[in-house]
Amino acid sequence: MGIQVDLCQTDPGPALQHLFRKWYLAQKLEIKLANKILVDAVQELALSVKAVVQRLCLCGEDGNGSFPIVMVGGVLEANKRWDIGKEVISCIHKNFPGARPIRPKVSIVHTEF
Repeated sequence: MGIQVDLCQTDPGPALQHLFRKWYLAQKLEIKLANKILVDAVQELALSVKAVVQRLCLCGEDGNGSFPIVMVGGVLEANKRWDIGKEVISCIHKNFPGARPIRPKVSIVHTEF
């Protein structure tokens, strides 16, 4: 199932439009799939935090106690399209409004021996 394009035809417009439409739809599907993967990752991270917080009783008996959450790691850094760390904190705050996110400034130090 392919598309045949006669490069010698006088009006390649319809064939090119059809190819562009297919390409555009494929791009939209890839973006939707990528977004779903990110949303699932956010939920998994939030569930992991929830399990640790509950196991260590960090939130107090009523679930509203204040406690820090240190956010480190490249995956949690914001990019042009999405701030996964912000989304994770948003999910955590639904269960634990007292959670206090901390994003330390981390720099790589190169040493020579």
